[in-house]
Amino acid sequence: MGLGKTAQAIRSANAVGAQFRLAVVPSILKDKWAREIDQWCVDEWELLLLEGDRKVRDKDLDEFLFPMTPSRKSKLPATKVYYLIISYEQLRIHGTQVSSREWDFIVFDESHRMKDKSTKTFKAARRLKAATLLFMTGTPIINHAYDMWTSLRMIDKDEFGSFWKFCYRYCEVYNNGFGMEVGVTVNPDRL
Repeated sequence: MGLGKTAQAIRSANAVGAQFRLAVVPSILKDKWAREIDQWCVDEWELLLLEGDRKVRDKDLDEFLFPMTPSRKSKLPATKVYYLIISYEQLRIHGTQVSSREWDFIVFDESHRMKDKSTKTFKAARRLKAATLLFMTGTPIINHAYDMWTSLRMIDKDEFGSFWKFCYRYCEVYNNGFGMEVGVTVNPDRL
């Protein structure tokens, strides 16, 4: 959309001093992210732009993530930043590898792509651990308030752990004769 969200995300990661950074982005934006990191990352950095077939990606991920194990983290230069850029599709496939490490900063670009709580992509994203999460989108509510539940659940699983609690609190829930259905937003001011 050209609003400068990528630059703001990179500068936010710089501001919090994040060393291990993960960017989950649509495939078409991966190269753009690499260029923006080159422009806006103020520290010395190492970047893995995940590409290639599955075997190549597995190898590259293992090599990139291995130094980030807890016993080796302390041996890495504190001034160096490590960026992994992956697509949502790659997160679905390599979620176990990527979630095996704790990240300092994770950004989800076009995060509305995770609005469906039943997808493998959301389930893989939910397993990720980070000190800081950033969700970026130009379209936060596609159709309904409950489309935001997946992002809110990742931010605060205690407050937004239950999908149905969220729906009863913020949406109209009714029985349509075949089961429960979620309707329009009724408490948007609470969000």
